[in-house]
Amino acid sequence: MKISKAIDKIFGVVDSIIKSTSEESPGGKKVTLAEGIGIAISGIGLIPVFTSFNQLKEDWASRDSVKKAEWIEAFKDRFDLSNDKVEEQIEGLVEALLALEGSILGLANK
Repeated sequence: MKISKAIDKIFGVVDSIIKSTSEESPGGKKVTLAEGIGIAISGIGLIPVFTSFNQLKEDWASRDSVKKAEWIEAFKDRFDLSNDKVEEQIEGLVEALLALEGSILGLANK
């Protein structure tokens, strides 16, 4: 599995959760049974992300800094919360974690 495909799968679940907890959803901010089932079904799509973690790790490590920066920007473009301050904090955290990926991946390989 490629990182771009994994990002799409993750955002599929995130989008389901955001839609289900928005004011415009049938249950308002509360998740209805049908919405909960929809979230669960979209969550099944995350199984390949977790089972191919080593492949994703290798894919990330094999890319140059330009491609990594493109993926980070793609993530930030797709990640949207109603609270912009929280959104910026989460984006900054993700960016910082990915900047440390060399150390993190090095520890994971031990």
